[in-house]
Amino acid sequence: KDFPSFREIVIEKHIVDSGQASVYKGVYLPTTLRVPVAVKVMYIAKGSEGAFFAEADSLRTLKHKNVLSLEAVFTEPQFCIVTRWCEQGP
Repeated sequence: KDFPSFREIVIEKHIVDSGQASVYKGVYLPTTLRVPVAVKVMYIAKGSEGAFFAEADSLRTLKHKNVLSLEAVFTEPQFCIVTRWCEQGP
């Protein structure tokens, strides 16, 4: 899957913070479409990147009607996992 550039993701609203991440609502702007997305910005300690990549890999391979689809993974400028936005929650 070809992931978008981080420049194509526009953060619109802060949703929640946890001890491991902050979640934001945003949009992915490929051409003229506005695809609502959730952006999970992970707090990664140096040397602990494995948990981030394990979560991203799980989302990449998991296909189920009750699991939000993975849209993108970024390690720069921050460790982020981007999924489709679900207005009423998963």
